[in-house]
Amino acid sequence: MSAIEDVARRASAILSTRPSGLCSDFDGTLSRIVPSADQAQIEPSIRDALALLARQLDVVAIITGRSVDDVRRRVGLDDLVYIGNHGLERWEGGVHEVDPESLAYVPRLQAITGELANRFSSPAVEVELKTLSLSVHYRRAADPQEVECQLLAALEPLARQHGLRLTRGRMVIELRPPIDRDKGSALADLIERRGLKAVVFLGDDRTDLDAMRRLATLRARGLAQGLSIGVRSEEAPPELPEIADALVDGVDRVAAFLQRLSRLLEG
Repeated sequence: MSAIEDVARRASAILSTRPSGLCSDFDGTLSRIVPSADQAQIEPSIRDALALLARQLDVVAIITGRSVDDVRRRVGLDDLVYIGNHGLERWEGGVHEVDPESLAYVPRLQAITGELANRFSSPAVEVELKTLSLSVHYRRAADPQEVECQLLAALEPLARQHGLRLTRGRMVIELRPPIDRDKGSALADLIERRGLKAVVFLGDDRTDLDAMRRLATLRARGLAQGLSIGVRSEEAPPELPEIADALVDGVDRVAAFLQRLSRLLEG
């Protein structure tokens, strides 16, 4: 039995407990990592598989650091639930919800965006304002480690000055409102709202570990069955193999997994 077949069968067995759902990160999981965040696009075969799964399961959700509007435009499926900015906003069935507490930080993030654009005008640094949070990408830098040090020297004082949280991911540094939200709390909220009894989660980056840990906690407490699937890459966090319940190699294998899972759910 192939690795993909094994993971798909494990996922199918868990998702047979209803109501159940599939949740996934976007960048590095459903979309290949690209030099610029704006170039990211979902793999067509993955979009097709998600469309099928949305009809087979009780919920299919994207949980991402991107804004809801951004990821909805890139995925293009209205049957899905979109949870953006690490849980600060949510879109479902045409209704867009935003954490009201986060809105107070929008002017601060806008001011920081302008300041960073002036200080880091090189094309190697991409400043992305996502309304409720801010990402600074440096994937195109010739020396990423050196640029990361420069960015942290600038961003850490700004985060303290404006009362923001600083987090790090794959060649990206983020500033977020100091609100207790992450992909783990977003996943737990979705499970509670929908009354889900079983969940499969896919992710590849450091922020996805929050969702994997939360799912493991819910499973240990007997509140939901769950399977966390880590997407391996050269840039994946070293903790991923320890925290994930299963691993697949890259976006291509995610596509193969989703296609096989859909066929298994068909019976």
